[in-house]
Amino acid sequence: MRLAVIGGVASLALAVSACGSTTTTTNSVGSGVVTVAVTAPTSGTVIAGNNVTIRGTVTPTNATVLVQGKPAAVGNGVFTAEATLHAGKTTVDVIGSAPGATPGSTSVSVTQQSSGGSGGSSHKSSPGGGSSGGGSSGGGVAHEVAPSSGGGGETSCGGDLSVGPATTCEFAEDVQSAYRSSGGASTVEAYSPVTNKTYEMTCVTGVRVKCTGGIGASVYFSP
Repeated sequence: MRLAVIGGVASLALAVSACGSTTTTTNSVGSGVVTVAVTAPTSGTVIAGNNVTIRGTVTPTNATVLVQGKPAAVGNGVFTAEATLHAGKTTVDVIGSAPGATPGSTSVSVTQQSSGGSGGSSHKSSPGGGSSGGGSSGGGVAHEVAPSSGGGGETSCGGDLSVGPATTCEFAEDVQSAYRSSGGASTVEAYSPVTNKTYEMTCVTGVRVKCTGGIGASVYFSP
């Protein structure tokens, strides 16, 4: 405090000094998180083929989406991509990313149908085009889902045994066993684990044995 005389009048000037702290608030302003969701197929879906189309949505709409590590086609926030399935259950990972945003991810589990079908009471086509409840007949084996293969030709079941696109390896093994047990008969009966029925197959012997029957069912093996 100091006393000053100005124009003969005493004035009291009080100088007050205030001391304080300055607080800096840092707002953690995020750039957002990429949201990605699979709309098809649903988790647990059973697929007969080797590939499945994955469809879904992503936000923001300019995000990049990777399905099994490969870029998906994205447009207006919707993405599509082909995923490769392996034997049994395949978990397909989907990752979305955008500049300055936190990546988002999801996944969907898809099961490749085994040679014995998806289990339960799955309906199979029979030789006559009806249900699989038909018994032994000259019509051949029921139409079954074949093991995975890269094309429409023969699919190897291991060793010298292979099948066509409408026959399972399990059935083929029984056909081969029946043929060899019969000493190379031109007609054999074999059991199908898919329909739990026995069917007649006609076999022709050449460089390889070819046994056919039913709706395109075929089995190949060495004599």
